[in-house]
Amino acid sequence: MPSRSRPPSSGSASTPLPWLIGLALRNTQLNERRRLATRAEAQRREIAAELHDNVTHDLSAIVTQATAAQNALNRGDADVDPAKILADIASRGSRTATYLHNLMTLMRVAETSSAPASFSRELQDGAERLATAGFELEIYTDHDVDTLPSAISDALGKITREALNNMEQYGDPAEPAEATVSAGEHRIAVAFRNATSQDDPAGGRPEGLGIVGMRERAEAIGGTLETRLSDGYWSVTVSIPITRVGDQIS
Repeated sequence: MPSRSRPPSSGSASTPLPWLIGLALRNTQLNERRRLATRAEAQRREIAAELHDNVTHDLSAIVTQATAAQNALNRGDADVDPAKILADIASRGSRTATYLHNLMTLMRVAETSSAPASFSRELQDGAERLATAGFELEIYTDHDVDTLPSAISDALGKITREALNNMEQYGDPAEPAEATVSAGEHRIAVAFRNATSQDDPAGGRPEGLGIVGMRERAEAIGGTLETRLSDGYWSVTVSIPITRVGDQIS
């Protein structure tokens, strides 16, 4: 009678439960990111089309009105009020400038073809660049940033590049600046803080293009980004969800 092989014991051959949980969470996060990215892209296209139509309409009206005003002035037509026409042109021009700013914002944050970035490298290069500009950037971290997954490293790297560029442009090199990396069980947080002599480090708008781009990169992988100006210090804090098993982050 042929012998039957004994089933393997459940102890040595079983898949570790934490790994299975981590895998399920990663798959769930990936599907959610894809869903959010698809929805965001559809919204961007819809808004871009609407902005394009508005810009085209207002620019055509501006040209028409300017031509009509010029012809009326050449003919000496007393029925035409140049001041009223110029006021309408100015209003449409201002509105068109806003449309174009919004359109450029959509174009910028939708960029996906840039080369991957390294969080570790951007921190190092940024610190060296700031040192050349007279800044002293202190970096505090409780995790080895070289071991982060590529998607998280890429997003944090590009956010870091923009945050440190802003620090160099708007910060006060006479005061200390810092970057802090803190990895918890479910999230990794990166904070940048520096003194500034600028009333509006965002560049004159509630949301400058750089801040919009950083926020979009954080949200693209399920994270958040917050900015704050308080007591002369400007801070940028980004938080990214992670799955952590021991010292491994995914």
